[in-house]
Amino acid sequence: MKPEPLPLRRANGTRVHPATRWHRALGVFSTLIVIITVITGLALNHGDALDLPRRHPHNALVDKLYRQSDNALPMGYATARGFVTQLGAAVYLDGQTLASHDAALVGALAQGDTLLVAYRDGLVQYDAQGQVVENYAALDGLPPPLTRVGHDVRALVLETANGPLYFDIDKGVASTVPKEAMIEWAEASAPSAALAATLADVYRGSGVSYERVLLDLHSGRLFGRVGELVVDAAALCLLTLALTGTYMFFKFKRGAQRPPR
Repeated sequence: MKPEPLPLRRANGTRVHPATRWHRALGVFSTLIVIITVITGLALNHGDALDLPRRHPHNALVDKLYRQSDNALPMGYATARGFVTQLGAAVYLDGQTLASHDAALVGALAQGDTLLVAYRDGLVQYDAQGQVVENYAALDGLPPPLTRVGHDVRALVLETANGPLYFDIDKGVASTVPKEAMIEWAEASAPSAALAATLADVYRGSGVSYERVLLDLHSGRLFGRVGELVVDAAALCLLTLALTGTYMFFKFKRGAQRPPR
């Protein structure tokens, strides 16, 4: 049989109480989490003074964690008015915010000062200042989903659930496109490198804030389910530290007051 391990003892030879050993081990384990929690908690407590809700990190790791990497920039549509693209619900004309639209962008064309942007749920007409002139959808004869926008020598053409249709934006009337029509569809293309960089900066500006990052780091959500479990474990460690510390205080105090035999 193996001999039983000797109990841990202090330098002066007295035995270390099991509560002390647990207290030390849990304290070491939770130290880093406690430091992060305290620092992020202090920062969040002064969030308005630090302008955390309105400041946005420009960091590759944050972009990756929140899936807002530059590599995720979508294709867009080049028009005579500029390059139209969409990131999330935000629609951009070159590097400026044009609109917010939940449905996906499927095409864009310029007609004079008018910009026509097709989404899966309808067509939107914008004026020279980027203001909405009119929305056209199923009630105007454009059954969703729309999938493409283009034109031929006659008029504007939209690919709808019922096939390609001519659409007169002045009258708001849709009509059938003959089979022999030669349609030139708006083709999606990638933005230039300079525009892609501008869009990335603009999108970050409306994306995750420092406050959101600190909140997620404070709670562990920044690293998914594993991060939450680590923070939960650290919280239980703190509770155990409080209990073992209280126990040792009264245990050793009572021992110190006990009269010698």
